[in-house]
Amino acid sequence: QVIEENIKAFQDVYDRHNIQGRIYVSTKPNKSAAALKQAALSNVGVDVSSQNALKFALGCGFDAGRMEATGPKNREYLTLSIQHGITINADNFEELDQIRDIRKSLNKKEKTPVFIRLAGFQSNRLKFTPHDGTFGIHVNETDRLFEYLDQCQEELDFQGFAFHFNSKVIEQKIVALENILGKTLEAIKRGFSPRGVNIGGGFDISYAQNPEDWSHYVNTLKESLRNFSESLTWNNGGLGFRNEGGLIKGAPAFLDHGPNIWGAQELDQLLSLKLPELDNMTMADFLADCLLELYIEPGRSMFDQLGITVGRVNHVKRSMHGETLVNLDMNRSSMNSAQQKLLTDPVIISKDPEKRAMAENGVYYTGNLCLSYDMITYNKT
Repeated sequence: QVIEENIKAFQDVYDRHNIQGRIYVSTKPNKSAAALKQAALSNVGVDVSSQNALKFALGCGFDAGRMEATGPKNREYLTLSIQHGITINADNFEELDQIRDIRKSLNKKEKTPVFIRLAGFQSNRLKFTPHDGTFGIHVNETDRLFEYLDQCQEELDFQGFAFHFNSKVIEQKIVALENILGKTLEAIKRGFSPRGVNIGGGFDISYAQNPEDWSHYVNTLKESLRNFSESLTWNNGGLGFRNEGGLIKGAPAFLDHGPNIWGAQELDQLLSLKLPELDNMTMADFLADCLLELYIEPGRSMFDQLGITVGRVNHVKRSMHGETLVNLDMNRSSMNSAQQKLLTDPVIISKDPEKRAMAENGVYYTGNLCLSYDMITYNKT
């Protein structure tokens, strides 16, 4: 039932800003059928990213009208989505062509609802780091996109633009919002009728029980690279940090476990940001003035404090360098699918408390795959 509390926290932000729209729970962060069935009892949608995830969500009680198909899509996934009339979050022109081709082969009469994902946001005030990306149509191609959508208005029901932006830099968030809302305004002026904007997710979780403890750990980790003889990370990897001539350089290769704000608080902040390119209106004011809806995909933050992952201990051994390794009957993908590492300490449950013994120099937890990188914890605990 914790998922209901998380849904309510986001819905309260919608209500506070007097905006309409839909919150999409995602199947990606967790494979729990129980959690998804519980979410299906609330007034939320579900974001799926594969053919099997779509079938899974249908089986958990979501109907097509509450579903959104995202991610890279093969033909089978697109076909099933079109057959059910599911909203498709389209990523590129070729995908749009495939949708039209499949519709023709199915002799589909009803329009297929689509969001169009944009990327490559630009600003005269702020320079973005020119990293390439694998998702979305560049904002420079929207003229071509509008012409394309104009030609297939009888086939595609354009719902609006979408994006997903993980940056925690406020200025970059503002630019992304200005771009997506500006292009939405342009779409309206060109005669389209978008229902709203989909701003994706990227909302944090506070994994640390005490943010001060977390801050202390990060500082201690950096200091260990400079002064300590004993490593706090596997093979003294530094988890993204390194010692260069006495200076600690690099960036964390792990999630921020103690952010200042997280989850629904981030959405509240986002909706309250003033947008200089839009006469300093807030996003909430813009949506209300233009009668637009807001769609979000909170992802893992919807599962904050929800459930547990259990791993049985297979054995305890010493590594070649004398480190204590606790091998678990699970692997790293059982706990975390993110690119960045998760450093939360496990809870130890002993069958026989009398046999418990402290590992004086700490331990590392390893997984059950025969791969050297199958580490459950790269940090010593």
